[in-house]
Amino acid sequence: MIHIRFERSPNTFLGAGKYFDYNFEEDWFNDPLVQQIIQDIDKSTVVMGCVIRSPVLGIMPPQWLSNGAKTLILMLKEPWHEFNATSIGDNCGPWIIKIGHLHDITIVCTRIFRFHPPQEKDVADINAVCDFNGMKIDSMVDYLDAYGDYVMKTE
Repeated sequence: MIHIRFERSPNTFLGAGKYFDYNFEEDWFNDPLVQQIIQDIDKSTVVMGCVIRSPVLGIMPPQWLSNGAKTLILMLKEPWHEFNATSIGDNCGPWIIKIGHLHDITIVCTRIFRFHPPQEKDVADINAVCDFNGMKIDSMVDYLDAYGDYVMKTE
C-alpha cells in the first residue's frame, strides 16, 4: 500500500539520488523489475552487473541514472524511507503504484502528482491511503479529492 503525505516531515528523504549513488548494491541490477524501471524511465538497458547502456550517454554507471529511476529503485529495495515524490516526474507514477502493490511505501507529494494520465482519471488501482485524513485513494479522482481536502483545511 502507498501512504501519501502532502507535506514533508523530518523523515522525508530529500536526497534519494545522492543516497543511491553511495549506497546501491550491485545485485539490485539483476532484479528484472529494476531492469524494467531503468528501461521504462531512462530508456536504458542493464547490460550486466552495474553496466548500463544509454542511447544518449552510451555505456554508463548507475550514478548517471535519472533521479526518478534512482528513487523508484530505492522504493523497491529500501521501502522504509519516506520518499519525496515531488522531486520525480509523473512518468514514475505507474511504477509507484506497482511498487505499492508489492509492499508498503510512503511518499510525499507537495504538488499534484499524476499517477495516471488525465484520460485515465477513473482507473482504480492506486491502492493508497492519505495520511492527512485517512481517505482511501484508488483513483486520480480520489487523490484529487484528498489533495483538495488537505489544501482547504490548511489555508
